[in-house]
Amino acid sequence: MVNKTTIIDMKDIVLFIENSGYLKYTLPYIEIIEDLDVEYHIFSLETSEELGYKNDKVSYFKNKAELNESLRSLSCKCFITTTPGVGNFYFKKSKVSPKINRPKYIYFFHSLNSPNENYSKNSFNGFDFIFSPNQVISEQLSHIVNLKTTEIVTAGYQYLNKNTNTKLETSNKILIAPSWGKNNYFSENYEVYLYDLVTNLEDLGLEVLLRPHTMDIENFARLKKSQNFTFYTKNNIDYSFFEYLITDWSGIALEFFYSNKKTVGFLDTPKKIRRRLKKSEIGINLIENEIRGKIGPVLNFKSPNLENMLHFNYKESEYIDSLFYPKFDKYLVKKTLLKILN
Repeated sequence: MVNKTTIIDMKDIVLFIENSGYLKYTLPYIEIIEDLDVEYHIFSLETSEELGYKNDKVSYFKNKAELNESLRSLSCKCFITTTPGVGNFYFKKSKVSPKINRPKYIYFFHSLNSPNENYSKNSFNGFDFIFSPNQVISEQLSHIVNLKTTEIVTAGYQYLNKNTNTKLETSNKILIAPSWGKNNYFSENYEVYLYDLVTNLEDLGLEVLLRPHTMDIENFARLKKSQNFTFYTKNNIDYSFFEYLITDWSGIALEFFYSNKKTVGFLDTPKKIRRRLKKSEIGINLIENEIRGKIGPVLNFKSPNLENMLHFNYKESEYIDSLFYPKFDKYLVKKTLLKILN
């Protein structure tokens, strides 16, 4: 484990991986950085063992205050993360002098949802570069960030390459995997409906597995006390293991669909909205709204019509296809990083 007081050389890159749930999205970027033949370090709020990345490059911070203390004195060329909010509500930017010794801040996505209602105000304003998954999101970002200070690079979605179009045998397994937040489907408000849903799915001959979000610690702890649920908690989901997915508004929907073209059922719980849209954003077709009904039916959370999900037929859609392109361009990412490093 790297000592937190280590002086980071100006040739180095620092990555921030908040917790193990974000490691799988970061690994493709680490692979690119290793090809650059430069030193890199990883900052995390978990130990290397908890993170699942046993590497002496990991620096562990026990809380955000301790993390921010080091971030304010950080001197390196690049700071790369998939956690939004740098320089604002989540973590601080470097204050070292002269300014030339401060890093360029780079964000990459861990979801194919739109960067609008799902994210708090100023989530992206503090970044110098943003690696965008597709042209749809790049266009939506242009309404949020100052294009004079933030460069949007449409590099593709790195995680799709890890789960590509697996041919399946018919499975009887279904995954229930909602988003996280106050009113997600695993919260106490929906517990009675969750029990009914699991029971009804089992009556249809399906094996039901629940996957709480890694940020949904309290609800996971509460549900684990029940003897009626089986959980799927691997960091990397093997989508080929499942015939169906049920979610609410989670970005997992498009990852699952891309992997195997299998049906996603969308519960009609209230959408998690972290901020109101600006005038320039009104009229944008938000991805998480548009895919509902296209890759699977919307289900009433109180009494879902499961037959609609079991017999849903996907119709080819140029819009859905556009969300998966371009394919992740590691050479474009490498070129962008080299431009910053040099």
